[in-house]
Amino acid sequence: MLSIQERAAEIRRIIAKTACQLELSYRRKISSNSVYPTDEPRGAVEGPDPFSVAILGDWNSVGLGVITFDLSLGACFSRALAHRTGHGVNWQLVPVEGFHLAAVPDSAAASASKLADVDVAIIQLGALESMMFVSPRQWSDGLVAAIEAVQAAVGTAGCVVIAAIPPIEKIGSLTRFTQREIGRECRELNAVSRTVAERYPRCQFTEFPEGLAAEVWIAETNDLRFSHSYAVWGASIAREVVLEHRGETFAPR
Repeated sequence: MLSIQERAAEIRRIIAKTACQLELSYRRKISSNSVYPTDEPRGAVEGPDPFSVAILGDWNSVGLGVITFDLSLGACFSRALAHRTGHGVNWQLVPVEGFHLAAVPDSAAASASKLADVDVAIIQLGALESMMFVSPRQWSDGLVAAIEAVQAAVGTAGCVVIAAIPPIEKIGSLTRFTQREIGRECRELNAVSRTVAERYPRCQFTEFPEGLAAEVWIAETNDLRFSHSYAVWGASIAREVVLEHRGETFAPR
């Protein structure tokens, strides 16, 4: 049975979800008309004993706003990881149906051969769930299922990284009410992600870069702006992640 506080939070979430539908529909229309890469969603950074990296994510991971996957979040993370460790990196994007967290277990099963022996699997999802105002409990259950499915696919040597949901409220076209409510939702879901990740070995949560979190996002496509954001974000994840690779341990720095 829900407590009074939980019931009040659920009512607030329903009201916010209803009030935000028109604006979010408009935002989804903008996103659907945006530029995405059309080349192969994989790449390599030269170097010895390369890491294997997989990214399971939403429109940020599939390169919203850039014309090549070489400028995407996965590529930027991989270059930063190679610079930090001195190892090469082979990276690939693993598709997630509809960009929904609930689809991760099926995606992991369908891409089992791609995920086998992956050193780092990054789950970067939650933007859609934030816009849908899912409850923290729903998000927690979905994240548990996603982590366990990906860990089973990558094996005991691989680590799973949960990347924070970006500050969706910073979209410049949204009203103050929508910004406030989506911001609250993002923070709640990120807090849940942080807690859930701590329960699992070889799993960690990484924060969204503070410098980017302070910026207002521009709806129109801007290749330089998006590629800069992915570079900063990818480097931030690479600095935070804890890795073991061929007998070496790489701690955050």
